Amino acid sequence: MVDDASMEAIIEQVQSQRHDIDLFRDYTVRFFETHPDLTQSPQIVHSVRSRMKDLLHLREKSSVSRQPKTQSRQRISSIG
Repeated sequence: MVDDASMEAIIEQVQSQRHDIDLFRDYTVRFFETHPDLTQSPQIVHSVRSRMKDLLHLREKSSVSRQPKTQSRQRISSIG
């Protein structure tokens, strides 16, 4: 889990670079949507989805305590 100070620093960094991140996201989407090797027969890429996460949502999500993945995997593997 990320502490509050670190999360705020991450969010500030993302906000300050949001334009560049969005341009990179747009370019990446266009690459996969238009590259002939990926879109012509046989079609390798069927569709592309893209979004920018809401930073407020990330802040809220970081404060939620989550169960470590190892416990989840252990519980699942003990079922079978």
